[in-house]
Amino acid sequence: MRKIMLAVGALALILLTSCAMPFSWRPTPALEKLPALKGDWQITFTQSGGFIGLSRALAIASDGQTTATDDRTQKTVSGRLSAADLAALKDLVAATRYRTVTSQVGCADCFYYQLQINASGGSFAAGMIQLSVPGSGLDPLIGFLQNKMVSLLGN
Repeated sequence: MRKIMLAVGALALILLTSCAMPFSWRPTPALEKLPALKGDWQITFTQSGGFIGLSRALAIASDGQTTATDDRTQKTVSGRLSAADLAALKDLVAATRYRTVTSQVGCADCFYYQLQINASGGSFAAGMIQLSVPGSGLDPLIGFLQNKMVSLLGN
């Protein structure tokens, strides 16, 4: 009888632990400083997906020249950031600390963002769904870039 109870207990333990979420320890990702915007640099930001299948891009150069494109509407608009906006962008990049975020959630209608910075101080590239943005540290910068894109292209 005792052997049967031990066997049933062992079987129950195996079944219960096989249904549990797997445990995997991962260290907290280090915060990554973005490259300094010194000398010649370029920032490229893309937003795609969503319910309407958006496909937009914004490029900003070190001289403030901006180009926004909307592939869905075939619209391209160029402009120039004001000195205040250019200074605000540089401050945002300098203050941003990026943390890699992996989303465990699928999101069919979410936006997907890509950010690339090429500067004399180095380069940076990241891509993520909108649900991952708040934990990444990029939310203020992405918000700034989205606002500039919308101001050029409209809604």
